[in-house]
Amino acid sequence: MKNHPGPRGRLARWPAGSNSLKPQPHFLTICWDATAEDGTPVTLQARLCKAHRQVIALKYASARGVRRQFGESCDLCSGRAPNTVEAEPRDDQ
Repeated sequence: MKNHPGPRGRLARWPAGSNSLKPQPHFLTICWDATAEDGTPVTLQARLCKAHRQVIALKYASARGVRRQFGESCDLCSGRAPNTVEAEPRDDQ
């Protein structure tokens, strides 16, 4: 086996048909708690690239991943606003 320098992990041709090998980008869905313009608490959800996930995680301590929800593009890079998620009923109320 040859030793290949560079990042370890999943490698894929990027963009399709290119001869270069680069790490394949991952777009994952996360959600976080925020405050709406009128002051009401809301939960937001978006499919994000690594850079935008890091920005949200640093700004909102409540940021968390949503299981097994992957995507083809980043909502914020593409100019799409995060979605508002309906609150799930809680047992303690």
